[in-house]
Amino acid sequence: MPASASASPRRPLQRLRFVLLPLFSLACVDSPSSADDEASASTTSADAGTNTDESSSSETANTSESAETSAETESSGSAETETDSGSSESDSGSTETETETETETETETGEPEPYVCDNPTPIMQWQTEVPSGWVTCADGFEHRVEAIECVDPQEQSNAGCANFGVASCHTVEDCTEHAYGACVFAPLVNCECTYGCQSDADCEPGTICACAGVAGSSPQCIPSNCESSSDCGDGLCGLSSFAGLCSNIYQAGCADPYADCHVDDDCDGPPCEPPGGECSLGTTPGNAWDCNVPSDCNGEC
Repeated sequence: MPASASASPRRPLQRLRFVLLPLFSLACVDSPSSADDEASASTTSADAGTNTDESSSSETANTSESAETSAETESSGSAETETDSGSSESDSGSTETETETETETETETGEPEPYVCDNPTPIMQWQTEVPSGWVTCADGFEHRVEAIECVDPQEQSNAGCANFGVASCHTVEDCTEHAYGACVFAPLVNCECTYGCQSDADCEPGTICACAGVAGSSPQCIPSNCESSSDCGDGLCGLSSFAGLCSNIYQAGCADPYADCHVDDDCDGPPCEPPGGECSLGTTPGNAWDCNVPSDCNGEC
């Protein structure tokens, strides 16, 4: 019995030994693998760190290159913009210079501005409030806008002519060559016949009727190449008064809008020195409006 009792406790230990020994062996075998795994994990981690560093470096490099490229692009764009701006300003300045040059050239070489009758005022028939068909412009130029019949077509005869022994006429009965005759005083010849008019129909071809108050205080037919300003295109049918020693010489004619003159103020220099200080058609019907020396400067009637 004692022998059996002492032997019985060993059997459980031996069984435990047999159970633990294989487990210990397995543990010893698995341990290198774990170490390898840890080494492998460490290597992988290191590689990952390296890759991360390389990736970070690469990204940094790419970012730097991108920044440099962007900077170059912006610099280039800015430079091009400044260049374009400078070019645009240059072109603008060139255009303004060309425009100014063209304007100056047109001003220096272009024709003068066409004449315009400002503030036309009707000319009334002598001692009446009836329009004559003529108007006076603000600068004094007179032109015919329409033909109107005269209120008083005949001048009054001078009773004193009856007492002149030698004269062209003595009474109105001596003046019958045309309608509306009158015997009036005249320089150098004492008395002479004059003939008035009521309308253009009373005048010879190439003449028109100027009512009293237009060409002096009596109605008369005057030479003219127009009946009204509507016959003159862009011009005006103007009244010309040419000073003579005995009387003024009246006639009408188209005044071109670019005529050398329209009124005496357009003429430079003294009246009696060429080209003269009187704007008129001169003494010849159909002449152009020009500055002339009045005939009374030469003692002519």
